[in-house]
Amino acid sequence: MVKWHLGRRKRFLLIAVLILAVVLPLAAFQVLERRYPQVAIRPDDSNLSIRGVINSIEENHKAEGMGAYHIFRYYLRVNISEIVWAENDLANWINGTNLLSVGNIVEIGYDYLDKPQIAVGQMIECKGFYEAITDTPQSLRITIAPVISESYLKPQI
Repeated sequence: MVKWHLGRRKRFLLIAVLILAVVLPLAAFQVLERRYPQVAIRPDDSNLSIRGVINSIEENHKAEGMGAYHIFRYYLRVNISEIVWAENDLANWINGTNLLSVGNIVEIGYDYLDKPQIAVGQMIECKGFYEAITDTPQSLRITIAPVISESYLKPQI
């Protein structure tokens, strides 16, 4: 009779440990997700258009800001060959600071649902919203998304 109780206790302890090993990490993940919610891209007007060569492409990139993040469907690093157009305030900021990018590479967050037909080493043109001075997930990168008016990403031939 005593052996039956010991075996039952061991099984109970094993099940309890397994449940805690699964439930606690999931609960912690849920707490962190609520603490750092994914932020939606706010509607803006395009303010920058560039041409350049793609250095890297990453899917589902998590961009972080102060206490929040946004997951871009595609995230590109592009070597800028030409600034095609910049909205007046942004153009003044670029000319005043000369800090649009580090090492002539700009990051691009692409948030449309389609898969762009692009590859590393390919020349592209894009137009979107460049957030110059903040600490949001969209900061210091060009955001291309349906809520950004006139934003696009297209390969150059």
